[in-house]
Amino acid sequence: MNKAKELVKLRKKAFKLWSLKVRAGGACELCGKKYKEINEKGKPTILQAHHIIGRENKNLAWDVLNGVCLCSNCHKFSRTSAHRGSIIFTDWFMKKYPDRYDYLLKNYMVEVEPTVEYMQKQIEKLT
Repeated sequence: MNKAKELVKLRKKAFKLWSLKVRAGGACELCGKKYKEINEKGKPTILQAHHIIGRENKNLAWDVLNGVCLCSNCHKFSRTSAHRGSIIFTDWFMKKYPDRYDYLLKNYMVEVEPTVEYMQKQIEKLT
């Protein structure tokens, strides 16, 4: 397999592992709804992993400290969701996780090249 294809495969695997780790708590960190708990619309709660700093930041993309577990409503759909109410969400995150917030600010500008070796190390950390 050539390096480019191997890198794509490793990145995909790392994102899956990252998502599993972030969602491992089994409940939305914002509203507390548990996985498969019936929500206000009568449907089972789906949990999703949300990047605080976007996944295009390769230094933090696979860092579990850069993720929170959210139900789909808190992630994307409510007025105060991570995607629609980003200032509200950021304020919540900063107050709930001040150490993680500081860590992300400190590491935000660090640039890395996601080589095959780098990705293998990320996968190792996540397993």
